[in-house]
Amino acid sequence: MELCPEVFELAGDIASIKNGADLSRDEEVIAAAEACPVDAIHYEK
Repeated sequence: MELCPEVFELAGDIASIKNGADLSRDEEVIAAAEACPVDAIHYEK
């Protein structure tokens, strides 16, 4: 499953923010972090 592919790239268990990603997608980023099965996405409010 891809979580918020417009913002993140996943390589193994490491998520990276895509170059030029729209970071104003707060709700989608939070949902992706909470749903990530390998806990690779973290965020701070």
